[in-house]
Amino acid sequence: AQTLASKSTAIVEGTALVAGATRQLTGRLAFSGTGLSFWGGVDPVSGKVIDERHPLCGRRITDSILAIPSGRGSCTASQIVLELVLNNTAPRAIVLRDRDA
Repeated sequence: AQTLASKSTAIVEGTALVAGATRQLTGRLAFSGTGLSFWGGVDPVSGKVIDERHPLCGRRITDSILAIPSGRGSCTASQIVLELVLNNTAPRAIVLRDRDA
């Protein structure tokens, strides 16, 4: 018999482009099939997606494993990701289907 925990467990595998502190990471998955612009799309203070057109709008990505196909828009996304880290509101990991340029 399957338990609820086994039904809701997902395993995502990929290639690490930047090594983290651990080889295996677990956490709450924040998944979307739509790319996300961090600049103007994520509030670095609250860790919430604020882009009203994005399916994750209103959801906190803090401590989640953010899985999206790609980033979207400006190259200033790295600045917002840094602000998320400094504010302790960053996701645990960001998994992209498409490698960022």
